Amino acid sequence: MSACALGVYLELASYFPARSGAEVVYLEQAYPRPRYFFPTAFAVQSVILSFSSSNAIGEFVFLRNIF
Repeated sequence: MSACALGVYLELASYFPARSGAEVVYLEQAYPRPRYFFPTAFAVQSVILSFSSSNAIGEFVFLRNIF
């Protein structure tokens, strides 16, 4: 599964060698309107998921030390 995902990202990155961001760059080219929708959506998703993962790890450590 990981090898397939790597292959997809390598192919997307090879379409636009001058820009980084593989999936976001491809989606921007495929769907040009609304402008900056995909970069904003990816940024919001990464921020939200980073907070939830750090909270989950903190809760796990807290519960492990309590019990």
